[in-house]
Order: sequence, then structure tokens, then C-alpha cells
Amino acid sequence: MMREKPSPSIPQDILRELGESPLPASRLARRVRLHLDSLIESRGSGNPGIAQAPGFIDALRACLRDRGASNLPFLRLEHALLRAEIQLCAHEELPRSKAADVLARYREFMNLHGHDLFDSLFGWMEARIEDDLYIAQMEHFNSLCFEGLDAFLGRDKTMYEGVIAAIKSQDLDDRFTKDTLYAKLLGTLGQASGFLACMEPNPARAGKLFEEARCLLRKDLDCLPRGAEAWIHGASLVCTLEWRQGRAQEAIRWFAESLLLEKPVSPEDLALLSGPEAFIQPSNPQRDWIFINQVRILSLCSARREASVTPAQVEAALDRYLSLPDARYPRNLALKWLVYLAHDANVA
Repeated sequence: MMREKPSPSIPQDILRELGESPLPASRLARRVRLHLDSLIESRGSGNPGIAQAPGFIDALRACLRDRGASNLPFLRLEHALLRAEIQLCAHEELPRSKAADVLARYREFMNLHGHDLFDSLFGWMEARIEDDLYIAQMEHFNSLCFEGLDAFLGRDKTMYEGVIAAIKSQDLDDRFTKDTLYAKLLGTLGQASGFLACMEPNPARAGKLFEEARCLLRKDLDCLPRGAEAWIHGASLVCTLEWRQGRAQEAIRWFAESLLLEKPVSPEDLALLSGPEAFIQPSNPQRDWIFINQVRILSLCSARREASVTPAQVEAALDRYLSLPDARYPRNLALKWLVYLAHDANVA
């Protein structure tokens, strides 16, 4: 029997299906996945939906326990809930103290039931890689511990490249060059190499890691259609990498690429930080990261006397960012770099 007063964390359409007999578990699993995806994707948009996800998962599990569910469709439903918890841990929307327990339960579940969950080898492979990418975020990126990540995701990369090679051997026209899943693998490995390069005290070793990161991130971009949100994010990462190495002109070129600008950008142009002529407008979904790159490159060029910025320009940008309602990451990072720039520009 279901509880008499189900949790309001569960939407009405899902509640209706939970009340059906027999329970339409396969259809319910699809609906639950879509609902959880929508909640998690709301992260960073100012929509508080992601905060509802943990309560929804707990409430739904309680309802399923009341139904005594254990067959394959219900296993798929539990996989959807565990995967969502992995994603929430990756985004640090669950306490870090819970991450180890979530990961242990996920791995135990997959060892017991993973071979039964998928109707095709391709379905299993895609789910494994997606899950491993979130686990990499949990275990490596959130703790800034990147050693061993190449080995962990390297298994998935080798497996997927073998599949791609087999497909391309039959596609003589080589029509299929875009692949978002492969791009995620390359981009994640590229970011990890970039972080390792920044932490490496040996200059020669750091240089090799920077070059490895650059190669992986460029390959990542080749897998994505230019102008797609993931492509813009990747171009922004390449821009950051070039700035890290002090390569101002390359950083400016990739800053322009991340904004899909057709005209060249000069160091002096970077001082356009706010107002109607600013490069980054509020509608840009990558606005915070691209703006951070703009401020960092401007600071670099200013230190080299290749660009100048006035106190009024920095004050206007600070006022705009301080007036924004959400100061969460990475917006707080933008404020930090604006403060550095304000110091350099002698803003009182």
C-alpha cells in the first residue's frame, strides 16, 4: 500500500502512475529520469529546482518500498535514482559526507544488476561512460586530485575509440565526425591535464601537460558543432589554458572564438566590461566563464602595458556583478578577478 499522504516532492503525474495497479514501472522510469534531468539541469540558472531533487529521490524510494518492487523495470528505476544521486554529488548538491556512501551503493548495485539493465551493448556502454564522467567529477575534480584520472577514464576512452574505429571502417565517406559523448571524455581528460599542469612544479613536465591538455581540448572541439553550448564551453577552456601559459594573443583569439566573433579583438577592446557595448551580455549561458577569461586576460595585458583600463570601467563592472542576486560559483570567481583588476587600476 502507498502512504496515505505522499510527499509533495513528487509531481502529480508521477504520483498518478505510482497509484496504478499494476505499476507501469518502465514508463515511470522514463518519466522519473526526465524529471530528475530537468531538476539537475536547472543548476546555475537561478531556478531552485535542483534543491528539490534529494527530497524527490527519498520520497520516491519510500513509495517504492511500500509497493515491494523488485523486478527489472524497478531495477531500472533504482538505477535512475542512483545515477541522479551521483550527479548531485558531482555538482556538490549533496554533502560530501554522503558521497562515499552513494558511490558504494551505486557500485554494489551495478555489480549485482548492471548486466541486466540494458537492452543493448551500446546502451550499456553509453550509460557506463556517462556515469564514469560524473564519478570522475566526484572523486577527482571536487577534491582537486587528478592523479589516476587518466587511467580511470582511459578505459572508457580506449573502448569507445575502438567502437568509433569499427564504425568508421564501414563508413567510407566518413560522414559522422560529431560525437558529444566522445567530446565529453576528451574535454574531461583535457581539463584534468590542464589542472595537473598548473600544479606541476617542474617546468618541462608542466609544459608537456599543457600541450597534452591543448591537444585533448582541440580534439574535443572537433567533435562538436561550432556554436553549440558545449563547443562554446570548450573554446572557453582553451582560452583559459592559453591565459595560464601567458600566451595573451592566443588567449584573446580563443576569447573571440568563445563568443563566435568574426572580427578580431585587440587587448584594448577587453576593457569593455559592461554596458550595451560589452562583449558578454546577460543572455549568454556561458557568460560568467567567458567574462572571467576577459578579466584575466585584461589583467595580463595591463600588467604588460599592452592594454589599459580605467577605474570607472572596473567600478561599473563591479557594480553590475555586486547587484546580481546569485553570488554562487563561478560568479564569485568573477568578483575575485574584478577585485584584482580594481587593485591594478587603483580603484578606491
